[in-house]
Amino acid sequence: LQSVASIYRSIEKDLIAAPVPAGMQESHLKMVQSIAFLARSVELMALWSGDPIDAMSYMDAFVRADRETKVAFDAVFAAITKLSKQS
Repeated sequence: LQSVASIYRSIEKDLIAAPVPAGMQESHLKMVQSIAFLARSVELMALWSGDPIDAMSYMDAFVRADRETKVAFDAVFAAITKLSKQS
């Protein structure tokens, strides 16, 4: 799990470093935040000490992060579509 979390952190860093066209700042920021949330939830799962309540909390956080990431992707694609129609 720690290696997966590292991959998510790498994606987060790449997204932060990527140039963002005007009109996409908000959707891009939501994408960065959702990936960071996904990375953190996986980091917590990797550190799990065996407590079942913690396990349920970590899984809940992961599911929420996954949903937020899907919503963020949709927002990015919508912003791209909007920008392409303006061009």
